Amino acid sequence: MEDHKSIGELLAGFLDMNGYATHLTRNVEEAISYLGEHTPNLVLLDLTLPGTLSADYLVREIKREYAHEVPVILISGRDDVDEQLISLTEAFLNKPFDLNDLLDVVNIYSKV
Repeated sequence: MEDHKSIGELLAGFLDMNGYATHLTRNVEEAISYLGEHTPNLVLLDLTLPGTLSADYLVREIKREYAHEVPVILISGRDDVDEQLISLTEAFLNKPFDLNDLLDVVNIYSKV
């Protein structure tokens, strides 16, 4: 879930190339709609995802609905990320990050 189209497509393409099926959403409402119909193996979530609801809300909803069944990897370029929010996720990557670091984290937490 990434709001910048080019970054989202880059990340999705990289993960697809490495054997992961991806679905890109660009705002919180689109993500909630997708999650209402699908149970992903993992969620890669940009903290600054736009929408009337916050990415913080989305993390909490994923954890409420799926507990630890759906790992969440939080990504952000912000330097003021709430430690309590990070503690709800399985991993946090600060932008910019190396794609190989992303792949390592996805490999650890993916249930594929």
